[in-house]
Amino acid sequence: KNTYLSLFTVVKNIYSFLQAGQQIDLKSLKRKTQNLVDCILKEEKHFFSLLKNTDDEKNLFYHVINVTILSIMVGKRMGLRKYALGLLGISASMHDIGKLKIPREILNKSSELNETEINHYKLHPLEGVKVFLKLNKPNETSIISMLVSYEHHWDLDLSGFPENFEKNRY
Repeated sequence: KNTYLSLFTVVKNIYSFLQAGQQIDLKSLKRKTQNLVDCILKEEKHFFSLLKNTDDEKNLFYHVINVTILSIMVGKRMGLRKYALGLLGISASMHDIGKLKIPREILNKSSELNETEINHYKLHPLEGVKVFLKLNKPNETSIISMLVSYEHHWDLDLSGFPENFEKNRY
């Protein structure tokens, strides 16, 4: 539980710093994510009870932490090594960072979005890439996080958003 809460706090702080236009340091996120990986490798079953069962996409941070935990669990089952699980966890926790650039009234709207709002919402993967491009110099973690942010709404057939111009080549 402490691992979950500490990762939640770090992710929330990173999103808040970025929202305020401040630079971030991913070292604390890396440490907390590695703690999560260690815990999942030892006692995965306990993390199912920590997943917040919510359909409320407005609570971005619960969604992000749930995606992070589930991504690490799937990666573990795929046989990824500890280092790769850490990268997977970090990029999963940053997958929706582009939502910081989407107006709150769209993200928090309780009724159905109109076409203009949907099109605006669909920009968040690209906005996530832009956030990472503004960080200091690119490194392995930021590059993987950009890819995850950009591609996280693609389906297996490469449909989804943002549009994949390569999908018709295959």
